[in-house]
Amino acid sequence: AASSGADAAALRPRKFVAVQGYGISQEAAQKYLPPDCALSKDDRRENRWRLRSKKIGREKTKSYGKGSQLSDWGAMTFLLLEAWRAETRATGTPCPFEFGERPAHADT
Repeated sequence: AASSGADAAALRPRKFVAVQGYGISQEAAQKYLPPDCALSKDDRRENRWRLRSKKIGREKTKSYGKGSQLSDWGAMTFLLLEAWRAETRATGTPCPFEFGERPAHADT
């Protein structure tokens, strides 16, 4: 039997993505998304990231900063991992990234 693209992807090592400080841009975050997903950042009014994907259905959001348990990085990676879980369920393709741990001071 021929191996599928998902099988080949599962064998590749995951690319480590180091923690980045506060203020990662929406443009920079896009490169970590699976196909057919959109990630946007609302930092002027609500301090949250928004994820849209047909594989997930409804829009998902995650807040960061004051009043939240997450940093900018934490909220962004939470949604990226949600997107990749949906991608893996739909296509079998695993997330090719391993996101670094947030530093302890990131939530302040």
